[in-house]
Amino acid sequence: MKKISLLIIVLLSLSSYSQDTPGNLQFNKIINYTVSEQILGSNGGAAPQTFSTPIEVPNGKVWKITAINVAKYNGVKREACVQCGVEINGLLMFLSFHSQNGQNSNINNDSSFWLDSGSKTVRMFSNQNSEYHLSISAIEFNIID
Repeated sequence: MKKISLLIIVLLSLSSYSQDTPGNLQFNKIINYTVSEQILGSNGGAAPQTFSTPIEVPNGKVWKITAINVAKYNGVKREACVQCGVEINGLLMFLSFHSQNGQNSNINNDSSFWLDSGSKTVRMFSNQNSEYHLSISAIEFNIID
């Protein structure tokens, strides 16, 4: 009898952690989001400028941002963005700068970030006038109720 009771308790506890319980995430698709925008910079850095195109995460979904990068377009080719940054809904997600040894350094662009559903404001800052290309790779999940 004790073994049967223990088996029932184990099965009930395992079922509470299954994929069909409320609040779980289910893989939906891979997102490769890109947007280009003309940014007016200034020496010493500029106040962030809002991109004209917000990010739209559909209702009932969340995005896990796995990579974010910014490239500067000089009219002929794309170059690495140096001394620029990107915020999404006020959260700094990408920052590129010259380090003390003259090397380019990036922070936050190798971390994961989560975005819930809805419209997200994208703001970028740079010290140079140029067209910038923002690339975001994300995994979209369905929220299972």
